[in-house]
Amino acid sequence: MSDPLEHLHRFDTEGLDVNPLPASEVRRRGNRMRRRNNALAAVGGLAAVALIAVPLAITAGGNDHASLPPANPAPSRTTDPAVTTAWVQEIPESFPLTEGFPATNGSDGSPVTVQHPTDLGVFPPCFGLGDKRSRPAPTVDKAGVDYRGESEDQRQAVLAVYQDQDTASSALTQLEEDVAGCPRQSTGHKTYLFDASPSDFGEQSFTWTMRLRQGGELSSELYVVQNVRVGNAIYALSYYGAGGANPEVIDHTARLMGVNSAPVISSMCVFAAEPCDPLPSAPATSATTGGTGGGAVSAIPDDFPILAGYPDDSSSEGGTFGISGPTRDGKDLAFQACGAQAPAPDGADQLNAGWTNPEDFRSRQLTTFDTLAEADAYVDQVLQVYLDCPTEATPDGYTSVHSVIDQGLGDRSASAVVRYRLRGSFAPGLDITTVVRVGRAVLLSTTYDEGGAGSHPEQEVADAVARDADAVTTLIDAMCPWSEDGC
Repeated sequence: MSDPLEHLHRFDTEGLDVNPLPASEVRRRGNRMRRRNNALAAVGGLAAVALIAVPLAITAGGNDHASLPPANPAPSRTTDPAVTTAWVQEIPESFPLTEGFPATNGSDGSPVTVQHPTDLGVFPPCFGLGDKRSRPAPTVDKAGVDYRGESEDQRQAVLAVYQDQDTASSALTQLEEDVAGCPRQSTGHKTYLFDASPSDFGEQSFTWTMRLRQGGELSSELYVVQNVRVGNAIYALSYYGAGGANPEVIDHTARLMGVNSAPVISSMCVFAAEPCDPLPSAPATSATTGGTGGGAVSAIPDDFPILAGYPDDSSSEGGTFGISGPTRDGKDLAFQACGAQAPAPDGADQLNAGWTNPEDFRSRQLTTFDTLAEADAYVDQVLQVYLDCPTEATPDGYTSVHSVIDQGLGDRSASAVVRYRLRGSFAPGLDITTVVRVGRAVLLSTTYDEGGAGSHPEQEVADAVARDADAVTTLIDAMCPWSEDGC
């Protein structure tokens, strides 16, 4: 995969103009959202729904671009000369810009930190070549976060503060026009494709993607950028990795960004015309403080029903088959594809169990974490293994096909599905991992059997995914001690 970050230029945040919310509404929403102890769990689902309602402008079937709605003209603004807004000119030191990022870089294990001030930039459409990009508006303050994964996955966030709201809004509007004016950029045998779609974050927002067509086919290279304005500040979040040829991966990546960015966007109300309350100091994350609400408890009780829904030993063929666990000393479940592997969880407590029979293997792992960010980062790490590797050739001539399906369980959930193809047809073998986060606890439930190759394989897979989700409902209910509100 080529590295588009070689084309980085100075950060420019401009884009689609939509009807802004009244300043009082932005302030009210910001105060309400940030008063909650757990901002991500509180608004993550809503953010995801917002992006689902306006999916990225990517079409299946090999089309380079979907038709995009025309850019809306910037609404006229009337300014009362008797009213002067004192726009915030500096980013508060406690601003949660690293929310949604892993705690450490996958490349070298170094901590992920905020760079303030920063020269970090998110690369522009058409890489800023020729007349395809406008000159960036000057900023008065800027901070950034740069994450590098174990392979080629990269994430960046930039928060830019402008002199006033009009300057920031014009900057975001201009970027949308730049994307619309550059649907593609060719360099040698490569053609980069740029698409944009509106979103519903903050007062003004849109999302754009970059994909690569090489040798007549779409490669796996994918770059997604989310741009959000509140008041005189613009937040740009970018994800770079694989999946550019798979619309499902693109859609999931955008929705994942919506969930991860929710705490940052809610905190941007400090830049609104009528700012919300000042940002509080970072809350204590000790597992021994507070009550059960907010997921303050880390220890997993001995009677946690991790075996609920499993057959009993008498249903197995005996010997080494049947129930295993529960145990706190079990081996960590491993998730790997295309040479990448999710790291083992570094949790506060863990419980493992399983049930096996010939051609029927089931495992469960419940891990609690000291912070919500750690729990969410672990979910990211597991799912990203499959998102970054849509297909993989196996040594025995098969092709494993990976997909991630969103679920509606707990605070956040998805099912990672692995199927096997041989000579153009799906072969027996269906591996499903159901991932559910409730507060600071993450449940992983895996199953493997010889399904997936019947006369109606797609329906068979859908039924199996639903079956596995139903099988863990009792466990999800029992995870309430780690939820925001407790039991």
